[in-house]
Order: sequence, then C-alpha cells, then structure tokens
Amino acid sequence: MIGRWEGIQGDTIFANVYGPHAPTEKKKLWEAILQIKRDRGGTWVVFGDFNTVMRKDEKYNSQFCPHSAFHFNRFIRKAGLNDIRMGGHRYTYFCQTNIKLSKLDGFLVCNNFLQIFLATSVTTLPRETLDHYPIILKTSLPDFRNPPFCFFNSWMSREGFDNIVIQAWHNFKGFGTPNQFLAAKLKFLKNEIKKWRAKDYPSELLELKRIKERVHAIDYGRTTDSQRIEG
Repeated sequence: MIGRWEGIQGDTIFANVYGPHAPTEKKKLWEAILQIKRDRGGTWVVFGDFNTVMRKDEKYNSQFCPHSAFHFNRFIRKAGLNDIRMGGHRYTYFCQTNIKLSKLDGFLVCNNFLQIFLATSVTTLPRETLDHYPIILKTSLPDFRNPPFCFFNSWMSREGFDNIVIQAWHNFKGFGTPNQFLAAKLKFLKNEIKKWRAKDYPSELLELKRIKERVHAIDYGRTTDSQRIEG
C-alpha cells in the first residue's frame, strides 16, 4: 500500500507480509520484496507475520531453523531495514500445544523513517484468545493529557443514568445567549456524567480483570470443568 504519512516527504510504502511456511518460499518472498523496493523509492515500512525469526533466542520450546534465519537477516540487511525493538512481550506467537513461543511478528523500517521519527517504538497488545499478540507501531512519545470524553449508548440502560441526566438538566443555572446557554448546559451535563462514571469505573475494571483472568485460565487449560460450569 502506498500512502502519505504526516511528517514524511514523498510516498510511504506499507508492505503487509504473511510469510509462508516452507523455507524455499520464504526466500522467494524476501527476494520479491527486495526487487520491489529497488524499483519503488520512498519510505518503507514492512510489517506482519514473517513466520520466521532473526535469532535463536526469539524461540522458546520450538525448533529454530538457522537456514531461514540466515536468509531473513540477509534480506533485512540488503533492504536497508531496521528491526524495531518490541516492548510488552518477548514473543508474539503462542502455541498451546507444548507451550511453544516465537517472535514471528514485527515492524521493519528504513533508515529515513528512523531519522524522522526518533521515538519510534513497537508494543504488543493483549492477546486475549488469539494465538498471536497484536502489535502496534508508535512514532511519538506518550501523550499524558486527559483522554477525550466518550459517550457509550450502553450507559443509557444503566440503573441511575436517567436520574443523573434529569437532575443535571433541571439543576443547571447559567446565562448568555441561547447558544451559549445550551453549550454551558451540555458541558455541565457532561461533567455530571463523568462523576457518575467515576463511581462505577473501579468496580467495572475489577470485574473486567476477573473475566480476563478466567478466559486466560481457560486458554491455558488451568480451569477445571466445575469452574467452567459455574462461570
């Protein structure tokens, strides 16, 4: 995919890769990408499930293929790409059979990309029930500002929500033009909803954590049949 990335002059080429299983097919894929990169200038970002690793320590309890790793590393070197160090989890693929772990997914970026985005990082996201950890590429430092207000329709079915809205709507006192008055009234309502959410949010986080732990336990086969039935 070819597009524009704010801050980068010219085209940015995004190559989403799903590596084949056979070593010979992997080698063909790397050569094909190399040829395309030679023919198509721009700032390159190659990402996806490469289905191979760069080093032996990127596998756990799983067979390492030096031949595939050699050709993968040679491709990265000849293409002038850089592997972005990943945070969050060491491995991106989990096979429940015999607990096999591998770092198969990643982002490879060209030198120009790193020169523009000095704070580039890659982070894994929660895997939940997937066999791969989703990964995300970030090009800026964390934003510690307050998150924007988001309203969810499901709140309207919660007990006490109607009363919060009615009380806020009737208790508001303001002044100004009709437009200014309405804007201030809506802002007041938003703040009252935020207060209402703040009371329930901690308990909801605990419940979400409990559910995730149950799913995680089932995923790893550590939950008994009776526990599954009770859930």
